[in-house]
Amino acid sequence: MYNTYALPSGFCFVILCGDEPVIDDKKSFEYNVDRRVDEFVAYLDNVTQVYSTNNVIITMGEDFNYQDAEAWFVNLDKLIYYVNQRQLSGSKYNLIYSTPSCYVNAVHNETKNNWILKQDDFFPYASDPHAF
Repeated sequence: MYNTYALPSGFCFVILCGDEPVIDDKKSFEYNVDRRVDEFVAYLDNVTQVYSTNNVIITMGEDFNYQDAEAWFVNLDKLIYYVNQRQLSGSKYNLIYSTPSCYVNAVHNETKNNWILKQDDFFPYASDPHAF
């Protein structure tokens, strides 16, 4: 994954982060949809350079980020909606909520390759010698 499981810089919607929410009230002097979408699309432009398929996974959150889940999902819904609206003017990006299994299936279907089924640990974790 491009950014491990961390969220893109500037898109933490927890009050402790201090990142700007997506403000889509056009009457507000804080309206920032165009700029926030531009910033996210710029991030996508970088990320897509390292993937070999059109399916890209963007993780949006780290440990304990969803303690105020409503704020997260309100902002993610707005971000998804406004990025997808750009398809009307030719954007190639289509954002969706997904799961790891749906993502892997989409990549598998796009590559049309046979994958080897791995049945043992991918990354056995141990933080100390002999601690498994």
